[in-house]
Amino acid sequence: MKLRNIQLLSKWRKLKTLSKLNKLIKVAVMIVGLSISIFSLLTFISLERILYNIEIPSDIPELHLDFSHYSKIQNTSIRIPYRISNNGFVDIKRIYLRFQIDISYTENRTYQKTQVAIISRQISLGDCPTSQSIRGEITGDFHDLNTTALGIYMSEVDRYQEETRLLSIGFSAYLADVIFFQFTLNNLTINDGDCNDCG
Repeated sequence: MKLRNIQLLSKWRKLKTLSKLNKLIKVAVMIVGLSISIFSLLTFISLERILYNIEIPSDIPELHLDFSHYSKIQNTSIRIPYRISNNGFVDIKRIYLRFQIDISYTENRTYQKTQVAIISRQISLGDCPTSQSIRGEITGDFHDLNTTALGIYMSEVDRYQEETRLLSIGFSAYLADVIFFQFTLNNLTINDGDCNDCG
């Protein structure tokens, strides 16, 4: 073994500088390629493990949305609990949560169906390091209402026709500050303050 090492060292010394540089570059490229492959694999496994451990909502949301009269608008309140566990191999960075509630209704003059975004809010949750969890709730009240859309809705809605309230929840973040990912839970139906599809 010692003799073989001496022979390899002797061959290395006999190589020209350009050949030595060429071999070093090849080794460096192999190491970088291997590192990128390992990072990609760990990131993919992390993403899969993280997605299985994001609970939004993590419990029954509380949604108080009474737009039957202007006097009741200030009672608007929304509470959507969440829990994010990072069981992956890389940190989750720059996490944002967003919710939006739309109302689909029939107009009282044209009798056509229309839909407006009545309330929305986005919050930053910061970062979630590996092996840690963050939990809390995204909340909203009458300050988050789209007053223009609410005014149009209240002046146009045919109260005798069926209307539907739809909740959308969006999540976005970066894995290891490099890979951006997001998803949205769209059009979860709300009836009498209960989210039928949240479960």
